[in-house]
Amino acid sequence: MKEKLTTNKAASNTALLSITTETPFNKRHDCWFCGEPNQYVFTYLNSFEPPTSENQFISQLSLPSCKECYQVAKKSVVNAKHEGLHLSIWTIKSEVKQYLVEYYRKDLAIGINWTKRELEESEFGQGNFAGFQRSAWFMFELAKARVNYVSWPLIVDGITVLDEYLEQSFHFDDVVYPNVEQATQHYANTFLLSLDYFRSVLELLGNDDFSKAVRFCRLLVAATTFEQQQALRQLRREVT
Repeated sequence: MKEKLTTNKAASNTALLSITTETPFNKRHDCWFCGEPNQYVFTYLNSFEPPTSENQFISQLSLPSCKECYQVAKKSVVNAKHEGLHLSIWTIKSEVKQYLVEYYRKDLAIGINWTKRELEESEFGQGNFAGFQRSAWFMFELAKARVNYVSWPLIVDGITVLDEYLEQSFHFDDVVYPNVEQATQHYANTFLLSLDYFRSVLELLGNDDFSKAVRFCRLLVAATTFEQQQALRQLRREVT
């Protein structure tokens, strides 16, 4: 175990030597994407000029990354090239966050279905689910920390790369999703809702009433298609 920790620390120190972006001292061991200990360097070569504070071209961004986020980011770039697309660093970050939301789907669902106090006061401690009671909230907080992690600003030689996706993030129930669509998919999966129906309801109510849209769809989760469409028509009349 000690040998493994030493290897990881050495990998992290090596990574720091080759990064081109300015890293705050208190973040020097963090993955830029999720905050886990960094072991790799994700290098992004710009094919187009990214928006910067000085309207100048930055040819390369090198960021400290953990192994998992590095692999997802590299895969995003490879897939984009195969499809003839160009991804900005912010698009790549969004795809990494989307991966984390999906990877931790069950852990994030703990925070939707339980509070910390409810878990502590549950009767799982003496039964087959004792392990769940002990670890569930810890896993939820770990997942939330990685998904919510705020990356530090990208600065190269005093030039800041502007975050073009910042306004697309969606905050709900103490979790920051890359966008509202990702939150919609997550809640549809968690509560076994029809994704298309949920989207239709949310389109009528608006993103500010996301919780109301969830409650509305959950009330109709066992309804027939006809009953759902009837409820949707009634909702449309009420909001218009």
